[in-house]
Amino acid sequence: MNLTYRIRVREKNDPYIEAVEASLEGFAKAGVPGAFLVDFIPILKYVPGWMPGAGFKGKTAHWRDANYRMVKKPWEFAKSQHSQGIASDSVAAALLDGLLHIGDEQQEMEEVEARSTAAAAFIG
Repeated sequence: MNLTYRIRVREKNDPYIEAVEASLEGFAKAGVPGAFLVDFIPILKYVPGWMPGAGFKGKTAHWRDANYRMVKKPWEFAKSQHSQGIASDSVAAALLDGLLHIGDEQQEMEEVEARSTAAAAFIG
């Protein structure tokens, strides 16, 4: 986290690390073929989450939130530091420097790619 974003993590109960752990848990569990009933009955993806057999929807919502926190929150911190001129050498700072030289049309798409690159660099 320090190399990628220049964020110092706490030894215990760090929100960034907890988000990564939850996200990776989701990848591990959802990546197992047949782990959920929807793998066998694809039409279940259209049923409301409160129906029996749709418990996977709550789990996926939790993992989606964890993925958001894992990718967006550290990036937002690095971006804030960068805009204030506080950013030091990090992967995210280098990616943000690269975004300054492109046009507005491509900026949003390039930022999504840069944000994802930083997250992948952190997860390793």
